[in-house]
This record gives sequence, C-alpha cells and structure tokens, in this order.
Amino acid sequence: MKKRTKVLLILVLSINIMSFSQQTGVNFRDDMSLADALVLAKNENKIIFIDCYTSWCSPCKKISKDVFPLKEVGDYFNTHFICLSFDMEKGEGLSIKDKFNIQAYPTFLYIQPNGKIAHKVVGPGTTKEKVISTAVEALDNSNNYASLLKKIESEEYTLTDLKKFLDTRPKENLSASLMESYFYSLDDITRCNKEYWRFINQYVNNIESILFEDFYSNRDFYINCFGKQHVERKIINLFRINIAKYGKQSDQSIRAQEIDSALFHHASLLQNYYLSIEMFQNENSRKNWDLMLSDGEKYFVLERVTFGEFNWFSWYIFSNYKIFNDAESLKLAYNLANKALELAPDVHYVNDTYAHILFDLGFITEAIKYERRAIELAKKEESDNIHQYKQSLDNFLGKM
Repeated sequence: MKKRTKVLLILVLSINIMSFSQQTGVNFRDDMSLADALVLAKNENKIIFIDCYTSWCSPCKKISKDVFPLKEVGDYFNTHFICLSFDMEKGEGLSIKDKFNIQAYPTFLYIQPNGKIAHKVVGPGTTKEKVISTAVEALDNSNNYASLLKKIESEEYTLTDLKKFLDTRPKENLSASLMESYFYSLDDITRCNKEYWRFINQYVNNIESILFEDFYSNRDFYINCFGKQHVERKIINLFRINIAKYGKQSDQSIRAQEIDSALFHHASLLQNYYLSIEMFQNENSRKNWDLMLSDGEKYFVLERVTFGEFNWFSWYIFSNYKIFNDAESLKLAYNLANKALELAPDVHYVNDTYAHILFDLGFITEAIKYERRAIELAKKEESDNIHQYKQSLDNFLGKM
C-alpha cells in the first residue's frame, strides 16, 4: 500500500513538474489585485506590467492570442515583471483606467513598486518584437516614461522627447500647455524640419487652439517649408473633422468658414463624399450608388484633390460597377484614373488601376502597356504587389 502511495505521489509530482516546464507565454496573475501586486513588487524588486484591454479591441485580441502565448515573450516578461491583465470596462479595470488615465486600447502600463508609472505605451503593436521592445524600454531608466516626465518637469526636453511623452496620452490640459510652451520656444529652422511637420499633423487638431491660429496665420511660412498641398490638406482635414463632429451650421463650422471660405467649401464637399461612401458601404443599393457617384463628381472637380484620391475612387467604382451593370460609371472611373495618372505617372498602383479600367473598357493593348509599366515601377520599389500585377498581365494577355 505504501509503495502504491509513493508511486502515485511521484506520478502526481512528475505531472505537475512537466506541466510547469511546458508552460509558455506570459504568466498573468489572474487572481491578483493591483494592491497585492504592489506588495509583491516591493518584495521582489520588480516592475508590474498591466495589459489594459477591452473586449471589443481587435489589436488586444490579436496580442492576447498570437503574442502573449509565445515562449520568447513569456520568458522576458515573466523574468522581469509581475504580469497583470485587466478589462478596462469591468471590475478593477475601471479604477485602473481612471487612476492612470487610460484613453485608448491596447495600452501597456508598467508600474513601479511605489505605485507610480514607470512606462506607458499606447498602441504597442501586434508583433512579438514590438511587444518585447516596450518591455525593454520600460526597464531603460534613461528612456522610459518616468525619465521623460523628469525631463518635461525640468524643461530640458527635445521635440522627440515631447512627442514620445504626448504619445502616452497624459491629461489633455497638460498636453495643450506643453505643446504651446514648446511651440513658442522653437526657432524658424526647427519649425521647418520634417519632424516638426509630423508633430503638427498629429497634435494640431483643434481649430480653436492657439497652435492652429498660429499655424494658419503663418501658413505662407509653412507652405514655403512643406509645400502648399500639404498645408492646405491639413487645414481641409481639420475643417472636415469639425463639420463631422459639430455639423455645417454649428458655431464652430461658421468660425471655420470665416477663417477660409474656399477651404471650408472643399472640406464640406469632402465630408458629403465621405458620408455617401459610408452609406453605400452600409447598404449596396442603387440609390446609394447613384448618390455616391453624384457626390464624388462634385468633389473631384475641385483643384486641391490629390492623385491618391483620384486613384482610390476610380478603383472603388471599378470594383463595384458590375453590381448594377453600370457601364457609364466605368467611364467616370476612367476619367478619374486618367487624372491620377497625369498627377502621378510613376506610381505603380496608379498604372495598375488605369490598366484594369482600360481592360474592362475593351482597350486591351493599352491595358497591357500600363500593366507592364506597373510591374516595372513596382520592381524598382521592391513592392509586394508585383506577383498580383503579373497575374493581371497574364489575364490581359490571355484575352488577346
């Protein structure tokens, strides 16, 4: 009997050891509160990692399914952190969301044993390399959130430091004051570099802000730095977002119209065009199709339309015209694609779009010519579309 008991005990222990040794991936302490984790963090001198997610967040699901279970990821996180995971819309996740100002998902939160933020990453990426890189950065006391905060508070920071800090989404009033104070500290040379333009694109997003007022009043300076098209598109997009949020008759939209009536008109037609596309995507009816084409024609007569817009809509018409056997709309697609080609003759996907429309219109020889051109341009860029273009070319050749 004793021998049987001893054998059974050894078997159970062996199974447990094997199960533990076979465990891979991040070991989340599902039964542990943040308060308990802080006690453990002090005892083990470790940082706490919190995966902040929601049930509806697609990137969150992908990371949970494809990245966290990986051995390489688990080895790194389990070695360096006490790992927790909370739904920000349930239970303790609600208080964590409020306490640490979690505004977007997924957010990776790294907490020091004293309860303060060591690092915070919004949108960490969905590959193992990017996920691990956030952890490496959290442990880097010269480059993590805590170190950036010290630089901000001591006013010894660069544009790169500020952008990284703002990416963590601190309180909006802090963001605005930081941007304004930094903005006015820059000289014209700094304001004219590409990094600063990326900063404007990401953070100047309110036409009522001081930053926008300065940007618009000095638009000639920025046009000289970055080009008229880029500057005007930035203003148009801000006006369109304003219309979408408040409506065309709102005080905010009236203000935008007073600022620049021509660009507001462009933004208004752009918003109509976007809404009609959305309506058609929600319901593929002939009525919505005709409305989309009508709004599209009104928009595409404007002078500030980009080649990318011409190309996208021409391809969208091409991809859907057969639903209604609408040969007339294919002619519209041809005109739009031709305009895109005039503006960007050396862009491979513009040539590809043009070739497909030519083929459906019956101009097979011309279609072959432009598909070959698309392949040639794609090879120069080492584009992933080369195989797809070759398949299209073979199809065109087969109809000769």
